[in-house]
Amino acid sequence: MARLQELSGQYREAAARLRLGLEAAKQRLEGQEGTERQVTNREILMLRQMLREMRELRQLAEEYYTRPRSGKYTTADLTAPRVNGEKL
Repeated sequence: MARLQELSGQYREAAARLRLGLEAAKQRLEGQEGTERQVTNREILMLRQMLREMRELRQLAEEYYTRPRSGKYTTADLTAPRVNGEKL
């Protein structure tokens, strides 16, 4: 089983492939009009979101053992539900 730090390299490679796909979509956008342009714009938005998440996951995996983590991709922010100040 791979360590999280080793996985960060795979996330970095995946981010590079997403970045290339994003650049290719931007180039395709230049010669498009109408519906094709709208579809490509949606693809660009999706690729940007995927790239952002891939970078966040790479950073999380790379620094997992060395820094405090947010609760975005971990259970660090989990708390027991409370009713009237008491745990359920």
